[in-house]
Amino acid sequence: MYEVIEAVEYVPKPNDIGTSKWVLIKAENGITYQIKFNEEAVNHNTYEFIGNFIGKSIEVPVSNGIFLQIPEFLLTKCEEDLNFTIDRSKVIANIFFGIEWIYGQVQFNDIELLLEELQNTMNYEEFPSIFPYDQYLRNYDRHIDNHLIIKTDKKQQFYYSIDSDKIFGGFPITDILVEKEVFDCFGNPAYKPLYDSINDKIFKIILIYSNKIEALKERELNMLDEYLSDFYGINLDVRNNIKEFLNFRKTNFSEQCI
Repeated sequence: MYEVIEAVEYVPKPNDIGTSKWVLIKAENGITYQIKFNEEAVNHNTYEFIGNFIGKSIEVPVSNGIFLQIPEFLLTKCEEDLNFTIDRSKVIANIFFGIEWIYGQVQFNDIELLLEELQNTMNYEEFPSIFPYDQYLRNYDRHIDNHLIIKTDKKQQFYYSIDSDKIFGGFPITDILVEKEVFDCFGNPAYKPLYDSINDKIFKIILIYSNKIEALKERELNMLDEYLSDFYGINLDVRNNIKEFLNFRKTNFSEQCI
Protein backbone atom coordinates (compact mmCIF):
# COMPACT_ATOMS: atom_id res chain seq x y z
CA MET A 1 0.00 0.00 0.00
CA TYR A 2 2.88 2.40 0.81
CA GLU A 3 6.30 2.46 -0.83
CA VAL A 4 9.63 3.32 0.77
CA ILE A 5 11.87 5.58 -1.33
CA GLU A 6 14.95 7.73 -0.83
CA ALA A 7 14.73 11.45 -0.08
CA VAL A 8 17.19 13.45 -2.17
CA GLU A 9 16.64 17.20 -1.82
CA TYR A 10 15.41 19.84 0.64
CA VAL A 11 12.77 22.13 -0.89
CA PRO A 12 12.10 25.62 0.57
CA LYS A 13 8.49 25.85 1.70
CA PRO A 14 6.02 28.74 1.37
CA ASN A 15 6.04 31.14 4.31
CA ASP A 16 3.45 31.26 7.07
CA ILE A 17 1.72 27.96 6.35
CA GLY A 18 0.86 25.85 9.39
CA THR A 19 2.34 25.83 12.88
CA SER A 20 3.68 22.29 13.34
CA LYS A 21 7.26 21.31 12.55
CA TRP A 22 7.23 20.32 8.88
CA VAL A 23 9.34 20.56 5.75
CA LEU A 24 9.18 19.83 2.04
CA ILE A 25 11.47 17.12 0.69
CA LYS A 26 11.89 15.92 -2.89
CA ALA A 27 12.19 12.17 -3.34
CA GLU A 28 14.04 10.14 -5.95
CA ASN A 29 10.79 9.82 -7.94
CA GLY A 30 10.84 13.59 -8.54
CA ILE A 31 7.79 14.26 -6.33
CA THR A 32 7.89 16.68 -3.40
CA TYR A 33 6.44 15.53 -0.07
CA GLN A 34 5.46 17.28 3.15
CA ILE A 35 6.93 15.68 6.27
CA LYS A 36 5.82 16.48 9.80
CA PHE A 37 8.20 15.47 12.54
CA ASN A 38 7.42 13.97 15.92
CA GLU A 39 7.96 16.17 18.95
CA GLU A 40 8.63 14.95 22.48
CA ALA A 41 4.98 14.78 23.53
CA VAL A 42 3.17 14.68 20.16
CA ASN A 43 3.50 11.99 17.49
CA HIS A 44 2.82 14.23 14.49
CA ASN A 45 4.39 11.92 11.91
CA THR A 46 2.83 8.78 13.36
CA TYR A 47 -0.62 10.34 13.57
CA GLU A 48 -0.35 11.76 10.06
CA PHE A 49 0.31 8.23 8.81
CA ILE A 50 -2.59 6.69 10.77
CA GLY A 51 -4.95 9.38 9.48
CA ASN A 52 -3.83 8.84 5.90
CA PHE A 53 -4.13 5.05 6.19
CA ILE A 54 -7.67 5.23 7.58
CA GLY A 55 -8.61 7.91 5.05
CA LYS A 56 -7.47 5.72 2.17
CA SER A 57 -9.25 2.72 3.67
CA ILE A 58 -12.64 4.46 3.79
CA GLU A 59 -12.09 6.46 0.56
CA VAL A 60 -11.81 9.93 2.07
CA PRO A 61 -10.02 12.26 -0.42
CA VAL A 62 -6.65 12.38 1.35
CA SER A 63 -3.36 13.06 -0.41
CA ASN A 64 -1.12 10.22 -1.56
CA GLY A 65 1.44 9.18 1.03
CA ILE A 66 4.81 7.45 1.05
CA PHE A 67 7.61 6.53 3.43
CA LEU A 68 10.81 8.49 2.88
CA GLN A 69 14.21 7.36 4.02
CA ILE A 70 15.84 10.70 4.82
CA PRO A 71 19.66 10.84 4.88
CA GLU A 72 21.28 12.41 7.90
CA PHE A 73 22.54 15.45 5.96
CA LEU A 74 18.95 16.30 4.96
CA LEU A 75 17.67 15.86 8.52
CA THR A 76 20.41 18.22 9.70
CA LYS A 77 19.29 20.78 7.11
CA CYS A 78 15.69 20.39 8.32
CA GLU A 79 16.76 20.93 11.93
CA GLU A 80 18.72 24.06 11.02
CA ASP A 81 15.80 25.63 9.16
CA LEU A 82 13.22 24.63 11.77
CA ASN A 83 15.43 25.47 14.76
CA PHE A 84 14.23 22.20 16.17
CA THR A 85 15.77 18.84 17.12
CA ILE A 86 14.00 16.06 15.26
CA ASP A 87 13.04 13.12 17.45
CA ARG A 88 14.55 10.15 15.60
CA SER A 89 13.69 7.71 18.38
CA LYS A 90 10.07 7.30 17.21
CA VAL A 91 10.94 6.04 13.72
CA ILE A 92 13.05 3.19 12.33
CA ALA A 93 16.18 3.90 10.22
CA ASN A 94 15.25 7.57 9.65
CA ILE A 95 12.17 6.56 7.63
CA PHE A 96 9.42 9.17 7.92
CA PHE A 97 5.93 9.27 6.45
CA GLY A 98 5.20 12.08 3.99
CA ILE A 99 2.22 13.22 1.95
CA GLU A 100 2.46 14.48 -1.60
CA TRP A 101 2.73 18.27 -1.83
CA ILE A 102 0.28 19.42 -4.49
CA TYR A 103 0.77 22.70 -6.31
CA GLY A 104 -2.05 24.88 -7.68
CA GLN A 105 -3.72 25.54 -4.33
CA VAL A 106 -6.81 27.76 -4.33
CA GLN A 107 -6.54 30.57 -1.78
CA PHE A 108 -9.35 31.41 0.64
CA ASN A 109 -9.16 33.29 3.93
CA ASP A 110 -12.57 32.80 5.51
CA ILE A 111 -15.07 30.01 5.91
CA GLU A 112 -17.64 31.57 3.57
CA LEU A 113 -15.11 31.56 0.71
CA LEU A 114 -14.16 27.97 1.53
CA LEU A 115 -17.78 26.83 1.36
CA GLU A 116 -18.22 28.72 -1.92
CA GLU A 117 -15.10 27.15 -3.43
CA LEU A 118 -16.18 23.69 -2.29
CA GLN A 119 -19.22 23.98 -4.54
CA ASN A 120 -16.88 24.28 -7.52
CA THR A 121 -14.96 21.09 -6.85
CA MET A 122 -15.41 18.12 -9.15
CA ASN A 123 -15.50 15.75 -6.14
CA TYR A 124 -17.78 17.85 -3.91
CA GLU A 125 -19.75 14.77 -2.87
CA GLU A 126 -16.60 13.41 -1.19
CA PHE A 127 -16.25 16.51 0.99
CA PRO A 128 -18.84 15.37 3.61
CA SER A 129 -16.62 12.36 4.34
CA ILE A 130 -14.61 14.58 6.72
CA PHE A 131 -17.46 14.65 9.24
CA PRO A 132 -17.49 10.91 10.11
CA TYR A 133 -13.73 10.66 9.42
CA ASP A 134 -12.93 13.33 12.02
CA GLN A 135 -15.38 11.87 14.49
CA TYR A 136 -14.01 8.35 14.12
CA LEU A 137 -10.41 9.43 14.73
CA ARG A 138 -11.27 12.15 17.25
CA ASN A 139 -9.63 14.83 15.13
CA TYR A 140 -10.37 18.06 16.96
CA ASP A 141 -8.22 20.19 14.67
CA ARG A 142 -10.49 20.80 11.69
CA HIS A 143 -10.48 24.46 10.66
CA ILE A 144 -10.20 26.65 7.59
CA ASP A 145 -6.49 25.96 7.03
CA ASN A 146 -6.68 22.19 6.71
CA HIS A 147 -8.79 21.91 3.61
CA LEU A 148 -6.93 21.76 0.32
CA ILE A 149 -8.56 22.76 -2.95
CA ILE A 150 -6.46 22.28 -6.07
CA LYS A 151 -7.17 23.97 -9.39
CA THR A 152 -6.65 21.34 -12.08
CA ASP A 153 -7.62 23.62 -14.98
CA LYS A 154 -9.73 26.73 -15.54
CA LYS A 155 -12.97 25.01 -14.60
CA GLN A 156 -12.10 22.00 -12.50
CA GLN A 157 -10.98 21.86 -8.90
CA PHE A 158 -10.35 18.96 -6.57
CA TYR A 159 -10.84 18.83 -2.80
CA TYR A 160 -8.48 17.12 -0.35
CA SER A 161 -8.75 16.70 3.40
CA ILE A 162 -5.34 17.35 5.00
CA ASP A 163 -3.78 17.47 8.47
CA SER A 164 -4.48 14.51 10.70
CA ASP A 165 -1.59 14.98 13.10
CA LYS A 166 -3.91 15.83 16.01
CA ILE A 167 -6.15 12.78 15.99
CA PHE A 168 -6.98 10.84 19.18
CA GLY A 169 -7.97 14.19 20.70
CA GLY A 170 -4.34 15.27 20.47
CA PHE A 171 -3.39 12.97 23.36
CA PRO A 172 0.01 11.23 23.42
CA ILE A 173 -0.08 7.85 21.74
CA THR A 174 0.23 6.11 25.12
CA ASP A 175 -2.93 7.79 26.47
CA ILE A 176 -5.44 7.58 23.64
CA LEU A 177 -7.90 5.25 25.39
CA VAL A 178 -9.14 8.15 27.53
CA GLU A 179 -10.78 9.34 24.28
CA LYS A 180 -12.17 5.96 23.22
CA GLU A 181 -15.76 6.66 24.24
CA VAL A 182 -15.81 10.40 23.60
CA PHE A 183 -18.05 11.47 20.71
CA ASP A 184 -18.25 15.25 21.16
CA CYS A 185 -15.56 16.62 18.83
CA PHE A 186 -18.20 18.63 17.01
CA GLY A 187 -18.26 20.98 19.98
CA ASN A 188 -15.13 22.75 18.74
CA PRO A 189 -16.20 26.28 17.63
CA ALA A 190 -13.92 25.98 14.57
CA TYR A 191 -16.23 23.25 13.28
CA LYS A 192 -19.49 25.17 13.62
CA PRO A 193 -19.66 26.87 10.19
CA LEU A 194 -18.84 23.55 8.52
CA TYR A 195 -21.55 21.68 10.40
CA ASP A 196 -24.03 24.48 9.82
CA SER A 197 -23.58 23.80 6.09
CA ILE A 198 -25.01 20.27 6.39
CA ASN A 199 -28.25 19.75 4.50
CA ASP A 200 -30.28 16.64 3.69
CA LYS A 201 -28.10 15.76 0.68
CA ILE A 202 -24.87 16.07 2.66
CA PHE A 203 -26.36 14.09 5.54
CA LYS A 204 -27.06 11.14 3.24
CA ILE A 205 -23.42 11.19 2.10
CA ILE A 206 -22.28 11.29 5.74
CA LEU A 207 -24.25 8.09 6.34
CA ILE A 208 -22.52 6.41 3.39
CA TYR A 209 -19.08 7.14 4.85
CA SER A 210 -20.23 6.15 8.32
CA ASN A 211 -21.11 2.76 6.87
CA LYS A 212 -17.64 2.53 5.33
CA ILE A 213 -16.16 3.01 8.80
CA GLU A 214 -18.35 0.28 10.24
CA ALA A 215 -17.26 -2.00 7.37
CA LEU A 216 -13.51 -1.67 8.08
CA LYS A 217 -12.08 -5.19 8.08
CA GLU A 218 -9.81 -6.73 10.68
CA ARG A 219 -7.22 -7.39 7.96
CA GLU A 220 -7.03 -3.63 7.28
CA LEU A 221 -6.42 -2.85 10.94
CA ASN A 222 -3.87 -5.67 11.06
CA MET A 223 -2.06 -4.09 8.12
CA LEU A 224 -2.02 -0.77 9.98
CA ASP A 225 -0.61 -2.59 12.99
CA GLU A 226 2.22 -4.03 10.88
CA TYR A 227 3.18 -0.60 9.56
CA LEU A 228 3.24 0.83 13.08
CA SER A 229 5.50 -1.98 14.21
CA ASP A 230 7.82 -2.00 11.19
CA PHE A 231 8.25 1.74 10.64
CA TYR A 232 7.72 3.22 14.10
CA GLY A 233 8.75 0.41 16.43
CA ILE A 234 5.62 0.92 18.53
CA ASN A 235 5.32 -1.71 21.23
CA LEU A 236 2.56 -4.30 21.30
CA ASP A 237 0.62 -2.77 24.22
CA VAL A 238 0.32 0.61 22.49
CA ARG A 239 -0.57 -1.01 19.16
CA ASN A 240 -3.27 -3.04 20.89
CA ASN A 241 -4.64 0.20 22.38
CA ILE A 242 -4.84 1.71 18.89
CA LYS A 243 -6.72 -1.34 17.60
CA GLU A 244 -9.02 -1.26 20.62
CA PHE A 245 -9.75 2.43 19.99
CA LEU A 246 -10.51 1.89 16.30
CA ASN A 247 -12.52 -1.31 16.78
CA PHE A 248 -14.62 0.14 19.60
CA ARG A 249 -15.48 3.33 17.72
CA LYS A 250 -16.40 1.63 14.44
CA THR A 251 -18.93 -0.63 16.15
CA ASN A 252 -22.39 0.85 15.56
CA PHE A 253 -20.61 4.03 14.48
CA SER A 254 -23.64 5.52 12.75
CA GLU A 255 -25.70 5.33 15.93
CA GLN A 256 -22.92 6.80 18.09
CA CYS A 257 -21.92 9.58 15.72
CA ILE A 258 -25.02 10.66 13.85
